[in-house]
Amino acid sequence: MPELTKAEYEASECLGKRHSIIFPGNKDFFYLCPNCHPHRSNSNGPCEHKLRGRCKKDPDGPSADEILDLFLKEGEGLDSKNDLSSDEKKSRSNTIRLFCSHFGRSWDCSGCKYWELPWGAESSITRTAYSTTHGAKTLIDEVTMFCTYFIVRKCMMDQEERKSAVRCMIELVSFLVAKGYVTDTEYAERIISTIRPGLTLEPDTIQQKLCELWANDYWRKLMEEGAGSKRAKTDNNSDFPYVGKTSEPELPWNVEKITSEGWLLSNYDAPTVVVTLPNDVRKLGMENMQISCMKLVHIGNGIWEPSGAYGNDEMVCANVYPPPY
Repeated sequence: MPELTKAEYEASECLGKRHSIIFPGNKDFFYLCPNCHPHRSNSNGPCEHKLRGRCKKDPDGPSADEILDLFLKEGEGLDSKNDLSSDEKKSRSNTIRLFCSHFGRSWDCSGCKYWELPWGAESSITRTAYSTTHGAKTLIDEVTMFCTYFIVRKCMMDQEERKSAVRCMIELVSFLVAKGYVTDTEYAERIISTIRPGLTLEPDTIQQKLCELWANDYWRKLMEEGAGSKRAKTDNNSDFPYVGKTSEPELPWNVEKITSEGWLLSNYDAPTVVVTLPNDVRKLGMENMQISCMKLVHIGNGIWEPSGAYGNDEMVCANVYPPPY
């Protein structure tokens, strides 16, 4: 394929131009796909990878790709420490990579149609088909779901890695405001307030503690001692009239309130109950945090014993989500 001049290369709108090959001798050879190459006849019509315009629902300002790339380069100044360590830089890059994967995963956008970058066009971790056609509005709108669902449900991360990801997202929202990409500061503050609980919630510890309590027969010992919840004993709901009643809803349990006895749990598919907990575990809870794949069994004396759903009793729960889910 004939070599392009630099001017011809830069004038092209094909995203394939992102794939440049530099040969020895400091001479650049620029290649495009056949349909967009100005030195070749085109009998197939316009290239399907011609540079796509911005989504009509997110048309303003730089693209998400450009914003995130700039954030990785300049965002250090927003951190409490002026210089990030190599591990912190790696963590931030990994978070941004996951974030890009999250917001373009299902192309959930009514403003534009699905498309793909050509081979070789993903020149950086922030460059995806979705990130080139969407901008700051998409970024800030996706932060909450990324922090409260995606990194919990879809990623193999421990609680410290999740905290680091949430911290990175808080810095990203601050960056969007500082650069003027997002002008609605009240909305940005609400986003930060919404995801901030993820900095202190310890889901792995909660899961481990619940499993240890089940393995040590904590609730059965309470039942034998007759130390049941007053609320559970006086609950007038007829759905829980007998020992052995099991509540195994499809949706996660919501911690409606932290009480002096434990956690007040509610669910769309089940009545509200109190799970009695020792003080150290009780304090780990947060109002409106959610616990998935957990069933409750009424074992007597108003005691509800948590255990794992789907026949996996010893694994008391699957995921602990920060509020809101």
